[in-house]
Amino acid sequence: MGWVPVNHWSRLPHKRLLVTQFASASHAAQFLSTWENHESKFMKVQQDASLLLACPAADKSRLLQEVIERQKWQYVGSWEHDHPFAHGPLLQYRTPKEGIDVFFQPMNLHFPKYYNESHPKPIPTCAGGRPFSWQYALYSGAVFAYQLIHLPFLAKYDYFMKIDGDLSFGRTFPFDLGADMAARKCIVAHSAIHGSVDCEDQNLAALLAADKALGWPEPRSLAYSWCNKNGEGRKGDLMFFGNFQAYKTQGFLLSPQILSISRYMYEEWKDGYYKHRWGDQGPFVMYACQMLDVPDLSDDARICSYANFREDGLLNH
Repeated sequence: MGWVPVNHWSRLPHKRLLVTQFASASHAAQFLSTWENHESKFMKVQQDASLLLACPAADKSRLLQEVIERQKWQYVGSWEHDHPFAHGPLLQYRTPKEGIDVFFQPMNLHFPKYYNESHPKPIPTCAGGRPFSWQYALYSGAVFAYQLIHLPFLAKYDYFMKIDGDLSFGRTFPFDLGADMAARKCIVAHSAIHGSVDCEDQNLAALLAADKALGWPEPRSLAYSWCNKNGEGRKGDLMFFGNFQAYKTQGFLLSPQILSISRYMYEEWKDGYYKHRWGDQGPFVMYACQMLDVPDLSDDARICSYANFREDGLLNH
């Protein structure tokens, strides 16, 4: 590798946990409504962590003004972060109250080719025929399961975490989650496992099509019902609840298999995000199906449950 600029993302220090949130201009107020709670009751407990706040490129100015300037986050620096999904540099801040390390990345987001060429446009529909907006399908789903995991600087973190913007913590989180996941050798962390509904329809069919098209081996958990409902090769029977979930990066989320599969599931598979409203729940459970041989999601040391915190009121959604 040749000369690397002093402000290139690869010069950032290695850290344990990256917590991610995404906010469009219309959801800036929602982010602010829970940020103080997240900062004081979760982020300050994480000893080796950063927050990534991402937004659509067109909303950069609004987020800078309504979140960063309003909260008086202190500018630290700007990092070169070249990638088709990254709109401009990665901006680094520190919060004045708790000193949380925050990165801000506006994103170039696009529709898949099939969506652009569809007339009329598909409307994401599930949950008993309920229609959802394309913004919901993209901003609350695809961006976490696809675009964000392709950002280069994720390689600087051991774990990628998603916390919903409308989740709140009932009390201070009792320990450093990243350290706990490392000690337990977790690959996946979740706050609940639920039965899959029609919002995840075709997620296994998409995975199998991706494996065939890309030359990957069949999913390691294909024989189990949580991945392959009724052995039909159509969809999984379970999914990880999306409001509080984390995944190991190296060897799992950032593996060539998952990065290429995530791209196929968004760019090529027509019966997913913009038809069934996959959200972030349909794809992530398939990533586990592909990479891990797990007979029982509720009884495997690599699948770490923090469901007791939902049950006792620590996590409120």
